[in-house]
Amino acid sequence: MRLNASLAYGLLFEFPGILEDMSDSLANILSNKNFDEPPEIAAIKKFVQDNYQEDVEVLVREHNIVIAGRSASLVNTLRLDMRQLQAAAQTEKRLVFRIG
Repeated sequence: MRLNASLAYGLLFEFPGILEDMSDSLANILSNKNFDEPPEIAAIKKFVQDNYQEDVEVLVREHNIVIAGRSASLVNTLRLDMRQLQAAAQTEKRLVFRIG
């Protein structure tokens, strides 16, 4: 259900504490969230930084890990090092490589 602007403004005008309640609930949600990166991400980033002095973006999914590099040459070199990357990350998940 969408609220139109005048109805939303009326609610805020009549119930000024509604924003405080919303921000409190958002703060509660965010306080329970774990913002630490998974160990696989840290291990892969460290491996690439130590060996190639490059940064990569890493995304861990349920069945695979996506590794994105800036250049095709880096990504293709990482493809050749797939087994070493899996060993460094201590995972059996499928590694997916992307350029960009």
